[in-house]
Amino acid sequence: MVRFVLLGLVSALFACSPTHSTPEAPQSPHNEKPKDPCLIRVGSEARHLSDWEQRRWLSKTMRLLRGGKALTHKDPIEQLVQTPRQQVLQDLMASPEFGDFVLDFNMYFLGFKADRVKSGPTRYVEGVMDLPHAIGSAQETLACGDYEVLLDLNQPFYMNPLTQPFDIPDGDPGEMPPPPMDPPPTDREIRDRLFGRMQTSLGEVIKFVEDNPDLPIVPYCLKFQAHLEVTLTSVFGLGLPFQLILAGPLNGWYAPILRACNPMAPQSIDFLKALNGIKQSNQSFYERIHSYTPDLYSTPDVSAIRTIDLSDLGAGPGTQFTTRHQMLLVNSSTNFNRKRAAYVLSRFFCDDLTPLNVEDVDNHSDGRHGSDPACYACHHRLDPMAGFFRDYGLQFNSFAGEDKITFDDGATMDREEYQLAWEAPPDSGREWNVGFVRSVKDMSKNTYGESLEDLFNIIGSAPEVKRCLVRRMFEFVVAEDQVLDPGYLDYLTEEYTKTAVHNTSLAFKETLARLLLGESFMQTDLNPEECYDFPPGHNAGAAPPCRVNHLLQKNCVACHNTNNRSGGLDLTKWIATETGERNFSHVVSGQGQLSVKETFSRFVDRLTTSDENRRMPSRKYMDPQHREALFLWANQVLGEANK
Repeated sequence: MVRFVLLGLVSALFACSPTHSTPEAPQSPHNEKPKDPCLIRVGSEARHLSDWEQRRWLSKTMRLLRGGKALTHKDPIEQLVQTPRQQVLQDLMASPEFGDFVLDFNMYFLGFKADRVKSGPTRYVEGVMDLPHAIGSAQETLACGDYEVLLDLNQPFYMNPLTQPFDIPDGDPGEMPPPPMDPPPTDREIRDRLFGRMQTSLGEVIKFVEDNPDLPIVPYCLKFQAHLEVTLTSVFGLGLPFQLILAGPLNGWYAPILRACNPMAPQSIDFLKALNGIKQSNQSFYERIHSYTPDLYSTPDVSAIRTIDLSDLGAGPGTQFTTRHQMLLVNSSTNFNRKRAAYVLSRFFCDDLTPLNVEDVDNHSDGRHGSDPACYACHHRLDPMAGFFRDYGLQFNSFAGEDKITFDDGATMDREEYQLAWEAPPDSGREWNVGFVRSVKDMSKNTYGESLEDLFNIIGSAPEVKRCLVRRMFEFVVAEDQVLDPGYLDYLTEEYTKTAVHNTSLAFKETLARLLLGESFMQTDLNPEECYDFPPGHNAGAAPPCRVNHLLQKNCVACHNTNNRSGGLDLTKWIATETGERNFSHVVSGQGQLSVKETFSRFVDRLTTSDENRRMPSRKYMDPQHREALFLWANQVLGEANK
């Protein structure tokens, strides 16, 4: 059996240059200066800072937005101290350096945060090129364009400047190397020689097939494997992710032969025609990369990163699922794409699939994996999401239309039989049980689809994704483990969404400004369990803890308030009881104020029971993530009471 290694694909993206001009014109009601569409208009509500606080805020903010560069004596510090913070942020966000902050955050949002985004003043680390959506979004933000290209499925390829090629002498590796040339060869001369060697190697494969037209495919593949090794060692100064385009099984010009030579899922092919196509594509690719040499191309900031169009060579467009996704999000004949689904739910929906049995299901007796109540808390969301990937097997190859599907573990299954796992019930009105599930009780709350295009249409429009984006911004700017008032998160999300209707870059900048002007960012010694920021008009008073107060207000307080104490419970009052405990006001006739243990035992029971007559909120839909957040908090309080 041929031992063939399939390599991944790299993604990259398209570049734009931010250009803003405001023509001078006489001021009149009918002839005014056009307003800068990306001028942030928040900050007037921020509290006044002392000079010392302003200096500390400046130091922290500039380090964050300038790629780690702190305030120095070269900065006009005294002038900055007197400058309104809103104006400081506006100036920082207009700088090309701000693009690196956006890029850094985007990589964090996608789950691939790097220690640094640049390897030098005019070059980005190679891993950046494998996240084209992060680059494109940063470029769009600098240009006051569409920040939310971050959430699109497809993007073109981006390419770093070429690195210095590694000169591999001709001849047998065991022979004495030739004496060094004087003068030494130029980078172009080295690349020309390496490219010539690669094409010669490919020509030998072509001649072998021409001379032996009736052989089975295995000898052809063995010969081609030897050429592939030459290709990968004789690269032209390309970064690692981009090398894989030369031999990527997803959508490169080497892909047809790589797939045909895959012993786990071979495909029929005109081998000689494919070889000649590869040779021609190699030549075309080599000719166009010369404009990416360091003497012609550098990347001092993110807006300078250029795309390379390979669509005519069968490579592209890039997608959200790039080389690193192929390596990390492997699937098997038993996991049914759940690893890929978990990635999407975690990164785009902030749903980490906390395994809590708080979402009830009517029927779990069909024996299907994940239908047991102990598993269902995750699988009712995970499995329908995994269905978007049902055509994608080994290294994200699409097996749509094929009889078999091959997985990363080497197993092969009948494709139609495999897809029965996502077949929708006969009376559902849809073919597939594939989508983003919010409720198993009220199907109208869910959004269904079939393809990856459908998935990213959902991602682009789902309010949960906007909320997740804002939450990740808070985590990135403040701290990952810092509690965040849900009402404040809702407020930030609502403001982002309203502004994004007109300009998503402005929405991103204004949300960032609100966070940087907030109290959480100002703190020097954060208490992870304390909220520092709240929505406008918030009055804490004797309210419950901030991590749940807004959720209670949204889902429970209508029936459990001072004027309507259903069950004797007032969820608006968080009081100190006679025993010194903190508890809701929970007064029951004949028993008085109940203990924390009794109150929260009932609270947890009402949240998790499947009895519709006792399940809270009564006859009302509650977002599963809200229910889980309340459960986690209540269970923690109950655990402390039981100590």
